[in-house]
Amino acid sequence: PIELQRVADELRVSSAWLRRNFPHHTGLTVHHYHLQLRINRAMCLLSGTRATIKEIAAQTGFEDAHYFSRVFKKKTGNNPEAWRQLYQARRRSFRR
Repeated sequence: PIELQRVADELRVSSAWLRRNFPHHTGLTVHHYHLQLRINRAMCLLSGTRATIKEIAAQTGFEDAHYFSRVFKKKTGNNPEAWRQLYQARRRSFRR
């Protein structure tokens, strides 16, 4: 889990300043930005590895694969397995 204070310390700003100003620069809260990074990483792992959904969930910081699947679907519109299949189908069509 990301710690707001640790990020603030690394950036040499207060956590209050970070919480208030981060959305102005990114359009997202620190929490949602971090979640999007994790989902993006999961998308890379789904497209580039044969790792199971449970393994990918763990590698991206989700302790529960079912919760990971729900969050992934909410963010992408597809569950992880469907997203992997769509990606692979698109990849095959580009090779032709």
